[in-house]
Amino acid sequence: MTHSHAKKSTSTHDFVAHIEHLAKKNLLLAGIFLALLLAMYAPGPGVSLGRLDLTGFLVGLIFFGQGMELDTRQLKHLRRFAKVIAWGVFVSFIIYPVVAWVTARAFSMPKDIMTGFLIICASPCTLAAGPAIAARARGDALTAIILILTLNFVGLIAFPENLKFWLGSVARINDIDVILKLIFYLFIPVAAGQGLRFKAPGLVKKGKPILRYLPVICLALIVYASCSEESHLLWELKFSDVFLILLPSLCVHLFMFALIFLSGRYILKFYGPQNRAITIICSEKPLTLSVAVWSMAFAKMHPLAIFPIVIFYIVEIVTDSFWALTLARGSSDAAGRDGYSVKLGH
Repeated sequence: MTHSHAKKSTSTHDFVAHIEHLAKKNLLLAGIFLALLLAMYAPGPGVSLGRLDLTGFLVGLIFFGQGMELDTRQLKHLRRFAKVIAWGVFVSFIIYPVVAWVTARAFSMPKDIMTGFLIICASPCTLAAGPAIAARARGDALTAIILILTLNFVGLIAFPENLKFWLGSVARINDIDVILKLIFYLFIPVAAGQGLRFKAPGLVKKGKPILRYLPVICLALIVYASCSEESHLLWELKFSDVFLILLPSLCVHLFMFALIFLSGRYILKFYGPQNRAITIICSEKPLTLSVAVWSMAFAKMHPLAIFPIVIFYIVEIVTDSFWALTLARGSSDAAGRDGYSVKLGH
């Protein structure tokens, strides 16, 4: 085997290993796929679960756990990141939904699919995969954390307003109702989780294994209960339907990724590691929050909206992981040749 073939084989192996690592860290996808399969093949218990109306409680439980994991002490650095935060808010809550809406219209998406597509594209950034991929891409960790915290706080107002504006012609939106649900089932549980983190850090540390599986279980139960009543719709989906979600998801994510990265590098002049962190965090959208909002406000009228949310998330994880791995590989190769570490992205 030649050196170039060996290098290509190693890169492919590293990429597959990285995806497997992310899949293990993102058990949410496995949980959601299992819930969808159960909704198709064994909808009965899911229908009974749905009648218990536990969605709000389960969503609150998810974000209570995430509140225990967030390190909000990093907010003390906010002043240094005013330019970064302003750029992040602009691309995440203004440019992203505009591009998504234009793309959805261009592909003539059905109402259910367009609803889910716009829900995830109008939401804040991801809490789970983003930091891991940013770290793999040698992005600045503090920039990533600051963006995650601020975008999710701004999202309490910007997210429901975006949904009302962009989904108004497709679905009935009560922005006050969405805001109240975000406050009661997201903000208050996160605040409670933070309170427990500060008051009993030892207890939170001991509970970390439980916190890893808590969102997986809760989200799987939510999807199972929400989709079981519309089991017949899942059976009617075709491969062509999935492809028509996959293609616009890829187009939007790659366009936003390139826009954020190139603008940050050549116009705003962010330094390499910071720009990489900004690009990953601002171009990736959250699975947990999007599914939670869908389940609380849209599941009954738009049951198939779950599919563009899941597919978009998979697209961003795979494409960004490939980019991050390419950067990491290039950096290690340069270090091996020259005997020192090379900073990428300057």
